[in-house]
Amino acid sequence: MKKLLLILIALPMIGFGQFTYVPDDNFEQALINLGYDTFLDDNVTTASIDTVTYLNIDNQGIADLTGIADFTSLATLSCNNNQLSSLVVLNPSLLNLSCTNNQMLNLDVSNNGVNGSLVSVDCSFNQLTSLLIINNINLNYLNCSNNLLTTLAFGNTTLFDLNCSYNLFTELDVSSCNALVSLNCSNNDLNTLDVRNGNNVNITNANFNSTLNSNLNCIDVDNPPYSIANWLNIDAWSSFSINCPPVVFGCTDSLSCNYDPFATIDDGSCFYSYSGIYVNLGPGCDSLIVGNMVFYSLGAGVYADTIPISNGCDSIVIYTFDINQSTSSYDTLSVTTSVYTWNSITITTSGDYSDTLINTAGCDSIAYLNLTITNTTGLLDVTNTEKTLLKITDMLGQETPYRRNTPLFYIYDDGTVEKRIVIE
Repeated sequence: MKKLLLILIALPMIGFGQFTYVPDDNFEQALINLGYDTFLDDNVTTASIDTVTYLNIDNQGIADLTGIADFTSLATLSCNNNQLSSLVVLNPSLLNLSCTNNQMLNLDVSNNGVNGSLVSVDCSFNQLTSLLIINNINLNYLNCSNNLLTTLAFGNTTLFDLNCSYNLFTELDVSSCNALVSLNCSNNDLNTLDVRNGNNVNITNANFNSTLNSNLNCIDVDNPPYSIANWLNIDAWSSFSINCPPVVFGCTDSLSCNYDPFATIDDGSCFYSYSGIYVNLGPGCDSLIVGNMVFYSLGAGVYADTIPISNGCDSIVIYTFDINQSTSSYDTLSVTTSVYTWNSITITTSGDYSDTLINTAGCDSIAYLNLTITNTTGLLDVTNTEKTLLKITDMLGQETPYRRNTPLFYIYDDGTVEKRIVIE
């Protein structure tokens, strides 16, 4: 059954001539609505469209205009408000093209016939980053406003109306368009604009202004006095000249440290000296290096340092910081056990020991221990034979007799004090 159906579909193609492939159903349905096709099958009889001179397919949801090239007699094409992402025009007789309000990134009308027959193109309100019109020597009207264009090349001398506003141009040269009557290039990011087409007196409508053209300080024209008198839509900071100086980017503020007297456009690179840049260095332990200085004092500190930068400008940096101190403690113990654990250290022999901890200020706290391990108990075990014990006090400084398992202070005749605890 499928094979038979294919044969039946193929017969009209053989019997009635050529077909044009139209894969976009919305495009084909629009042609059906206009009477150029009968049913959706991705094909249109070429003979039914190759004599069409005017085609309006606005607002049809069309995303692909494949097949439009076979409209060989087409003079006017209007495909506004669709979903086209790109368009290549190859229609040799096309005079007028309007494809506004689509989603096009690219438009190529540079090969629509040997003689470049296009007279009018309106491709505004798209997302064009590329527009090829170089071979259209008969183009009179071009509206490419509200796109994302950064460059535009002209290959004709007949263009009299150009609207390229609301794009991303930084440079624009229309000096080859000597028939211009209307020029609107407002709301771009222009640095340079050359309108020296030898026929400025014909331009009756000129619009170059906008805060987006804030870098357009000078416009090249044929006759500055004429432009001043007749072109009114010009920003206050723009001037006219027959030969504008070259654009040089740099720092234009004479008060800055890197002022460039040759710069014509400020590039945002200016920097200045500062009387106070505050930097909090946070806490340090025992000492802190700030610049070329080393600080040892405790508590909060403030240090000012002068840092030279280019062009003789200095900046004063003010550092704030805190210096904390490492601590230490000393203990002397005598124990009657054979194994003693101190700060997670297991000790089996008498001697001096140390352990590094962290105190509440975040600095090192070194604990020292003098440990005596003995098998006898009593006061004689903790006395020093080389010095005389004067008295024993408790933690409150009150004199007390010897007691086991209690921290006590032993005060000797040579002025030394030991804290001891005998653990049994």
